[in-house]
Amino acid sequence: MRILQLFIDDKFVDSAIQKLSHKDNVINIVISNNDKLNYVKSNNVIHYSTEVIENKFSEITASFDVIFFHSLPHIFRNLIIQHKKKLIYCWFLWGYEYYSEWKIEALNLYEKDESKLNLNNIKDKLIYNNISFKILGNNILKKYYKSELLEAVKKIDYFAPVLPNEYSKIKKLNSDIKYLPYTYGYLEMYIGSNMDIDLSNKKDILLGNSADPSNNHISIIDKLSKINLEDRKVVVPLSYSGNEEYKKKIIDYGHKMLGKNFLALVDFMPMEDYNNIIFNCGYVIFNHIRQQAIGNLIVMGYLGAKIFLNSKSVTSEFLRDNSVIFTPTSKIDFKELNTKMNLEDIMYNKNFIFNYFSKTTVEARTKELFNLIKSAKEQ
Repeated sequence: MRILQLFIDDKFVDSAIQKLSHKDNVINIVISNNDKLNYVKSNNVIHYSTEVIENKFSEITASFDVIFFHSLPHIFRNLIIQHKKKLIYCWFLWGYEYYSEWKIEALNLYEKDESKLNLNNIKDKLIYNNISFKILGNNILKKYYKSELLEAVKKIDYFAPVLPNEYSKIKKLNSDIKYLPYTYGYLEMYIGSNMDIDLSNKKDILLGNSADPSNNHISIIDKLSKINLEDRKVVVPLSYSGNEEYKKKIIDYGHKMLGKNFLALVDFMPMEDYNNIIFNCGYVIFNHIRQQAIGNLIVMGYLGAKIFLNSKSVTSEFLRDNSVIFTPTSKIDFKELNTKMNLEDIMYNKNFIFNYFSKTTVEARTKELFNLIKSAKEQ
């Protein structure tokens, strides 16, 4: 069974390549129109432009049995749609390609001022929701739901979510799609030699993980501006994702509302330097509604930080299902930001994160994935 892994050039790719580097039946192709890859450092890759993969897709894939599509950017969706399906297709979710592209999700990514609702917002809400899609999506409302994403997903055989509860979301797009267990990174890789660090007594606050607007920074900055932070820093990573306009907006607003307490991280920095900053944060606020920042959550939760999450997020649902202790962002106030977690709760979170995201568990998941794909191929 020969497997082709397709990637775009991104920081997540090296860990996925390394995980299967011992298998000589796996070939890795990274798609980028740049002469040199910006993020992928692995040597075990073939670099193609979008033009080459589009023109030679059938020829390139002819000797393979299975394709692993890591994320579903436009180029991958187009390949799936335009070519007659002969292989087993597997989609490994990153997040943006679904939450930003599928309108039911995209309409609910951001916190809104309800007073600003207009007739167009109301119309979209009535059309784009799971009930309307289930009942009317194949007839009366079909034209509204027709999309490149939906067309591609209907041709995919297997789906590997970041969090297991995301599978039910994708089943609504393709009822025949099957579940694959998979996790990109693992705890020991993220933390390295810092396994014994204790963040529970640290005072600084980590807000968000990127410059993507789905971080919903503004409402949290507003909350923090009404709290006496004394000399605590609000650390806001803005070096990844998003756009320059949004990044500038957050930097300007953060300085305006939080003054000297606001610390934006705008440039990529060595991991050691980055850790030196965030490891002063004993309080972590992720206000996303979509699945995001899982790697940061694993690290900071394991090291004893107090976690605040948007209660509407798929991540909150996953953690609640596993009895992990966190605080809703709606409860952020002076008391919550000055009360650390008790030792029993810290240890429960630490044990859950280790049991679910350790190297041993992640490798077992990957082995199970291969067994499932092998069984499917043999049928």
